[in-house]
Amino acid sequence: MVYLVRADNRDFSIDQGVFTRLFRQNGQRENVIIVINGCDKIDPIHRQAGRDPSPLQQENIGRKISDLRSVFPGIAHFVPCRAETGWNLEMLAQTIMRVLARSNGITLSASPLSKETARG
Repeated sequence: MVYLVRADNRDFSIDQGVFTRLFRQNGQRENVIIVINGCDKIDPIHRQAGRDPSPLQQENIGRKISDLRSVFPGIAHFVPCRAETGWNLEMLAQTIMRVLARSNGITLSASPLSKETARG
């Protein structure tokens, strides 16, 4: 399961309540991925920033993940991203594939599209 939170949110009490009801046991939590979206909204905000967060933002993203580990205990997978620019979405896809493969005992692989399929 993928659970999305906003990077600029400071109060996770509603998320924490829902999360606790959905995943009462730690065993259920091992296949959950917390996605932290909107990482461009983490301080220091730069309106003309590029695709990737600045080094200071990356530090603060690390702090946000540390904070979320206490809010969502038992979760091993936290993936920060910015959907608007695509930053870290490949990491999210890889994490989803790993968790799915482990939880279902299946092997997933990505194959490149043929040129004819890609043209569409």
